[in-house]
Amino acid sequence: MAVNFESLVGIITIVFGMVAVFITIFSKKRMSNPGLLRYMNYTMLAMLSLVLFSISHTIREVFELKEIYGPIAEMPEYLFVSITYILFLLGALAIFNMSKEYGFKERGKKIAQEIVKHRGGKKQ
Repeated sequence: MAVNFESLVGIITIVFGMVAVFITIFSKKRMSNPGLLRYMNYTMLAMLSLVLFSISHTIREVFELKEIYGPIAEMPEYLFVSITYILFLLGALAIFNMSKEYGFKERGKKIAQEIVKHRGGKKQ
């Protein structure tokens, strides 16, 4: 069993990750927007997957599992990183859908044109 600087950093990372997950859980209780809740769910699950990655990595380092089992000991880490990227993709799609639903960029341009037209062509 080897506890070194990398293991210490891993433990600190796990603590910060768990705090972030709990803050997100408590924040979700105050939200009512379904699109934002969907995005928060994906973000929270991605954070949880990163925490699981950190736990797996720290355990592998502390107990020197790669030396015992070889490269197969890293497989859980690859799994958690892959899951994290999939969840980030789903979160990005949730944001994209929210932007279509609540986006005002195109409407804002039309409103600005109507205001200029109403003022007789003068911009302020």
